[in-house]
Amino acid sequence: MSLVDKFPDCLKVISKVMQKQDIAFCVIGSSSLFFQGLNIIPHDIDLVVPKNDLVKITKSLKKYCVIPITPHENEISSYYNAVFKINGVEVEILEDYKVKIDGKISPVGQRALDEKNFVEYNGVQLMCSSLRSELSKYKSFNRDKDKQKIKLIEAKLNENKPVVSEGLSKTAGMILFDFLEVRKNSKVLLINDHTPNPVLEAFKSILDKEKIPFAESKLREDRVSSEPIPEILSQMVKSKIIIAPTTKSITWSPETKIAADKGAKIITLPSITEEIFLKIGEANFDEIWKENNKIAKQLRGKNKVQVTTPSGTNISFSIKKRELHGLKPKKGGFVMNLPTGEVYCAPIEETMDGEIFIDYFKELIKPEDKAWLKVENGRISEWNPSAQPFIDAQRAENGLIVAEFGIGTNKWHKGPIGNILHDEKIFGTVHIAFGNNVSFGGKNKSPVHNDLILIKPNVLIDGKKLEW
Repeated sequence: MSLVDKFPDCLKVISKVMQKQDIAFCVIGSSSLFFQGLNIIPHDIDLVVPKNDLVKITKSLKKYCVIPITPHENEISSYYNAVFKINGVEVEILEDYKVKIDGKISPVGQRALDEKNFVEYNGVQLMCSSLRSELSKYKSFNRDKDKQKIKLIEAKLNENKPVVSEGLSKTAGMILFDFLEVRKNSKVLLINDHTPNPVLEAFKSILDKEKIPFAESKLREDRVSSEPIPEILSQMVKSKIIIAPTTKSITWSPETKIAADKGAKIITLPSITEEIFLKIGEANFDEIWKENNKIAKQLRGKNKVQVTTPSGTNISFSIKKRELHGLKPKKGGFVMNLPTGEVYCAPIEETMDGEIFIDYFKELIKPEDKAWLKVENGRISEWNPSAQPFIDAQRAENGLIVAEFGIGTNKWHKGPIGNILHDEKIFGTVHIAFGNNVSFGGKNKSPVHNDLILIKPNVLIDGKKLEW
């Protein structure tokens, strides 16, 4: 059996102990490169853990320890480490790992813990240091033996890297500097969950061009929208600017709210496409804020809402004392979808009753399907076969409980394209969501949150027609 064949059993032992002790860890060095698909065969597995956790993990792995905790310091690095032999694999665990980069001491161990990517290897879930941080570290060493690794990392980073058009760059720059007011010392975090990602690359190219440092984390691709992301919470709460052009939304993840409460400005772009991203640059933000204020003025302090549509929807519910969202952000932390263009709130959950005929849900439901839901006391109680795609998306705890009432206000979004991020902002539409809403004033906890779109709605607020 080769050394690589022994890795899975070794990793299972490590992962089990780390989870039991609630210790964050990150694979670094050659082993990180190997687990991320580079043609490098490591001779051992190197890990880094947060400061003061090495003692705890050494006690838990006592029977495997071959070299106890030892301090190290030389001209390029300093750290504490302990070495273990687990199922025939040598494992080195480091703490307080620092490297001299450009004459300055850099906490690369902490950077690895902050800038980490999700990797699944033979059924074991790992967090590996980002290729970007590994590249920076190896370049700082300036050693001949690292030249091949540097070439492989650079090739991997450029693999399937999309071309960033001038339009994408212009829109990314507008968001960064005009909207988010990013500065040279801003702590920027980019969150990704798929490759290739041209929108992510647009932000990276602008930040690199302006020499603004940023961290990057990649989430696992199979997570559900709005599912918790505890693996990067520590990184999120340290960041002041967070941008997430992901396939699966982090908008309603609990960690997103925690980071915003600590002052982070968070822009989420779930399921963003190049087409939709470019539309952000076409819109007039001042006009959207003006329209949002107009809508909010009609909703603020009101109680009963009734929504009817030509396709058959007839629902009513209360929004009494529920906070309105979607207005122009003030100073401090916030969470906002881009493109923007909605005013929304969490209805009082148990007050929604009636029937919904879904006009659009992603690319899965259209008006001709006549998808129907019955809502009683705020919960979907019945549905027809045409509504099954929406029900399937809500198959989770509390997924059938109403979450959101939203009004689209973006005049630059002309009609549905099958992307919720775009469609829920269409001027003159209403969207209703089910699932999680605790992050914007509701009380329903759920790992899912999905919106359905209602076209040409008639909205009565305490009996008075809503005017767009």
